[in-house]
Amino acid sequence: MIKVENLSKAFGPVKALDSISFQVERGEIVGILGPNGAGKTTLMRILTGFFPPTTGSILIDGLDLSKNLRKIQAMIGYLPESAPLYKEMTPEEIVAFSARMKGSAGRNVKKDVERALEACGVGSVKNRLISTLSKGFRQRTAIATALVGSPKILILDEPTSGLDPEQIVEIRDLIRNLSGERTVILSTHILHEVAHLTERILILQNGRLVASDRLENLQEAFGSGFEISASIIGPTEKIVELLLQIPGVLEVEFTERENSSEYLIKTEEPDSVRAEISRRLVEAGFELVELKKPELTLEDIYLKSVRKNAAHRSARAQKFASV
Repeated sequence: MIKVENLSKAFGPVKALDSISFQVERGEIVGILGPNGAGKTTLMRILTGFFPPTTGSILIDGLDLSKNLRKIQAMIGYLPESAPLYKEMTPEEIVAFSARMKGSAGRNVKKDVERALEACGVGSVKNRLISTLSKGFRQRTAIATALVGSPKILILDEPTSGLDPEQIVEIRDLIRNLSGERTVILSTHILHEVAHLTERILILQNGRLVASDRLENLQEAFGSGFEISASIIGPTEKIVELLLQIPGVLEVEFTERENSSEYLIKTEEPDSVRAEISRRLVEAGFELVELKKPELTLEDIYLKSVRKNAAHRSARAQKFASV
């Protein structure tokens, strides 16, 4: 559905995006994750044709964005981070205005507006002034302006920004219901938002794509080099001494419990080390209650991918400095 290759964007000397490549399949919900200034909004504005890229190419539904701008924009519903809503208008009026701006006319406008308002759950307040609506209903109205015209692709920039927890859940459910036949790309800097909503994750850092995959695949890929958790009964000092003698074990932390101690074993090779830990503990006569590799959270993946990218950039800088 969407294919991005070697995409870069520079604003003068500042490189907002640096050689980004990825694909989005039809019907996917993809989350773009990154801190403020990572390049998320710039990427979305390029995908919608608002900005031209400095280099690289974008194919949407098989069409080159640079050569088929208007046709592709008709396929896209875009929600910017600060959606422009005229507070003296009603949801019905502003969604109708958006429909006409997108080219709907006559009876089609009314049908498009009703469909978008109902899909976003704004039908009950469609005749109230936007200035009187809650933040949640305003955001639903903004999404309805993006949804009008039945676009194949929805691009949503920080769709839950500024909402309270209850409103976030409502908007999250709304976005999930709008997916399926539509391809949805959304950006956020809220880690759990991506985990709850998206099927695949793109992580941006300083304009570079530092990770791109499904959450479960990222957990597997970044799992190496993390920790093994063990619950063991026996004298703590002797257990720590034994664990530190095992090749591949880097560090051991422990917490005393009522009947056993919990050990966090840091290693670069968790899969091979687990078997050796189990064997040595049994041979030494200690009782191993539990041994497992904790599942990485999205926070773990995010931090590790960002640190990996920072280390790579630092190594490159040192290499060029020494030339």
